[in-house]
Amino acid sequence: MDILFSLLFGILMVVGGIATFIFVGLLLLRAIGNKGLSIKSGAIGAGASLALFIISFVTFFMIILNSPSFENEVEEASVTDEQEVKTFTPEMQIQSAIKDNQLEVTGTTNLPDATELVITLQNDKGESFDQAVSIKDGSFSMDVVPIEELKPGEQAIEVSLADQQPDAVLEVIGEDAKLLIGPLLDDDQQLFVSANVTIPAERSPPSDVEGVKAEVTKVIDGNTILVQLDGKEEEVRMSSVAVPEAKHSKKGEQPFGTDALEFTSKSLEEKAVTLEFDDQEKDKDGRLLAYVWIEDVLYNNTLIEKGLAKLEESSDNTKYLDDFNKTQDKAKEKEIGIWSIKNYVQKNGFSDPEKKKEKVANKGKKESKEKKSIASTPAPKKDSEKMAKAPKEEKPASTETKPKVKEETKTQAPSKPKTEENSAPAPAKTPDPPAETASCDIKGSQNGIYHVPGSTYVTAKLKWTDSAR
Repeated sequence: MDILFSLLFGILMVVGGIATFIFVGLLLLRAIGNKGLSIKSGAIGAGASLALFIISFVTFFMIILNSPSFENEVEEASVTDEQEVKTFTPEMQIQSAIKDNQLEVTGTTNLPDATELVITLQNDKGESFDQAVSIKDGSFSMDVVPIEELKPGEQAIEVSLADQQPDAVLEVIGEDAKLLIGPLLDDDQQLFVSANVTIPAERSPPSDVEGVKAEVTKVIDGNTILVQLDGKEEEVRMSSVAVPEAKHSKKGEQPFGTDALEFTSKSLEEKAVTLEFDDQEKDKDGRLLAYVWIEDVLYNNTLIEKGLAKLEESSDNTKYLDDFNKTQDKAKEKEIGIWSIKNYVQKNGFSDPEKKKEKVANKGKKESKEKKSIASTPAPKKDSEKMAKAPKEEKPASTETKPKVKEETKTQAPSKPKTEENSAPAPAKTPDPPAETASCDIKGSQNGIYHVPGSTYVTAKLKWTDSAR
């Protein structure tokens, strides 16, 4: 339609132009030939030219009025003039971060204070849940959410307007947000802003920990592991903790050494860890000294908490000493693990309770043996007891006349009795065989050859040897 109007307008303009040209040309020719135009001819020419001009003008005006673009421009201009003060273009920026294994969502906006927003996320079951926030001083923030409560992987943070808004806010955005305009509106002309965030599948160490990732390939003992680090295998000893030996060439197996080894194997073997280094990175044996993090748990501290290790202050690494001391005090109070054995934990390591028990047992046996020896030695008996228990005197089978003891004692010096004979009673003796050369029988008391009043007499056989002569 526009093309037809344009074509018609063009034709009329051409025709009008030609007619005007002819009329003006005729006037010139008549003027040159001193022939003036008749009034009738002039009127006709002027009328035709005026008609063509009017027709051309009307056609052009109709084309402009019927143009769609012209209609839209007029309509938009009228709407803008009418609603220029009432419309509102919202702006919003969303920030998100994972800090200490929690999701933080904050944002800034030009929406009026007290505007109620709804933030939508997905939980660990993949279901949507909402959290309401309110704008204050041009910003808003959501309560932190632990990452284990959220769906792992990438998901969208969606922000929209709440259904109920304060009256002061409605004056700006209008009922049902009808006064809002701009790119932040969806197809239904409602505010909708989104931003993506990636939720980790596992917890990680605190944000202030600057560590390196490694994978545990083998557990050597309770506090020593082998890890794959930067393409090579490294031996790592856990800093600031000491555990009992599980298998030592000299010390052998110490109490709770195997427990610590098995616990570390179950907790760390073939798992990803974060190694955090302190001032001293290696020990005297060239092993790496590190704090070992498994997700967000400091494993060095866990060993102390379980009563499987004690605090060791032999290195320059002191970052977590206060925490380790507090944990150790709690383990002592509970008397768990290594603290369940009295005096087992020493400042420089661990004592050997088996050797200590052996020493105590040997000492006890020695004391018992001494007491038994003293108890088995009889006390010297009184003369009355000796008289009662003394054997009866038996006459020898020989019929030879024997000299009296008194006379023999005068001619021969008696031998001094031994201490053992005085301390223990003399056993009853059987009659001696007939006397031989270089021997004689004498009588004396049971305590010796000297006469003691009230003593029982016995017959004794004396023999001489070369040494006695």
